[in-house]
Amino acid sequence: MHRVYANVNDALPDLAGYVLEGEEVGSRDGSRVMERLHETVTLTEPRSRYMLLAARKASLPAQIAETMWVLSGRDDVDWLSTYLPRAPQFSDDGEVWRGAYGPRLRSAGDAILDQVDYVVDLLKKDPLTRRAVIQIYNSDIDSQPGKDIPCNDFITFQSRLGKLHMHVFVRSNDLVWGWSGINTFEWSVLQEVIASILGIGVGHLTFATSSLHIYDRHWKKMRDLADSHPTEGFTPWDAAFDAPKITSIRSMTDLDSQLREWFNAEALIRESWTYERALSVCAAVEVDPLFKDWLRVIAAWWWRVDEPQVQSYTLRAALALSPKRKMPEPEPEPEPEPEPNSSWTEQFAWGAFISELDEMQKAKHESYGNSWKKRGETLGVLANIARKTDRLGKSDDYETALDTAADLLIYLIKYDLFLYDLSLGTDRSDSSSWVALGLQNTLLGEGHLDSKDVSAEELADRLNAHILEDAWVSGNTVRSRRIEVWHVQDLAAHYLYKLWKEQNK
Repeated sequence: MHRVYANVNDALPDLAGYVLEGEEVGSRDGSRVMERLHETVTLTEPRSRYMLLAARKASLPAQIAETMWVLSGRDDVDWLSTYLPRAPQFSDDGEVWRGAYGPRLRSAGDAILDQVDYVVDLLKKDPLTRRAVIQIYNSDIDSQPGKDIPCNDFITFQSRLGKLHMHVFVRSNDLVWGWSGINTFEWSVLQEVIASILGIGVGHLTFATSSLHIYDRHWKKMRDLADSHPTEGFTPWDAAFDAPKITSIRSMTDLDSQLREWFNAEALIRESWTYERALSVCAAVEVDPLFKDWLRVIAAWWWRVDEPQVQSYTLRAALALSPKRKMPEPEPEPEPEPEPNSSWTEQFAWGAFISELDEMQKAKHESYGNSWKKRGETLGVLANIARKTDRLGKSDDYETALDTAADLLIYLIKYDLFLYDLSLGTDRSDSSSWVALGLQNTLLGEGHLDSKDVSAEELADRLNAHILEDAWVSGNTVRSRRIEVWHVQDLAAHYLYKLWKEQNK
């Protein structure tokens, strides 16, 4: 039977009731399953992909993370499990998903064929083609036993009357974890990405499913959802849909560049020590408005804030209905035996040290002015950073390892200000007051400097690989350079704090 709905919120309650009235069958793991065979479901507004049904309790951050993971061609379980804790359950080796869609979309075994690029190229050359096909199922791999056999196996695309329609063929689809949990979300994003590159609108998204089913662990939840439709007092499928559209992806190169930027920013969000710093990462990264709002969702979820700085009402509503991030269980600590007021004493001493650094950088500014940058980014700014990088961990009669670490952090703060000026035409890097503010923001975060043990070698390796190589500098935007500088600033701050503690034991 062919069933047509506006979006996933409109469809799920009706499909839940329909499937629960189907036939009961067994399953590979011994669970009971209610099933409907050979069903076709079409969504006419697939961009309205955000789950707004409170009873479903879908995780928007997990949907975003897995979708970006797929688009980038990844299959690693470790990163995905941050957002999808049950991911390792579907891995044969605990390291990768053998049947992950990403590598199959973006490459195909020895041929290294990017099937998304192939479909885009085909539709550009012949918009009416019927040959725009992506094959996910690989009989050489998937005929072998394993935990992870792809459920979505075949996708076709049709460009008609200025809209891109997408048809997904599915061998087996769990209505809860599969269809409504991720498939409607991830495939609608792929559809929108390709439509954006082609410069046309988003059409219908259709699923042809051999077995559409619900496991017994979800029967009660789905019965409650079906009985409550429509939701009393809140009909999200009738609400104004204000989530951003993809507007800046015009080629596969654009897509891959923005994916790299997005994953770099996501890492910095999780490594930031305040929600405000995470938001500054979101503001600085150069990605499509949709991807930027998704980063804001990730930041809000990671920091468990009650009032997230997410622009879209639709995304805020979907986030509010998402499960909160589970905090890790604290590790048991031995009973401390500090001297009276030792914590306060150390905090006071650390504050005094930061004041000394501030006085030092202000005195140097009075003496040398802006000589540190007068030869430009490569010969001036980076040369000073390189000089300090080469001295990391070394002490002599002229400069201690702690002095070097302090100078390096100050140069990194100045470099960030230099890049800020470069992008906005300001003159913050001419002011020692802005450096002072950078020192405070970097070194006075609430206890965060205790969280990471950074070695001189680790810091030098990061600096050499991501800051000092000319290829890196010339190949990335000013904003992406700023994001990397923030990351290294954080490492440098941890390293400086470690040296200071060792000296003041």
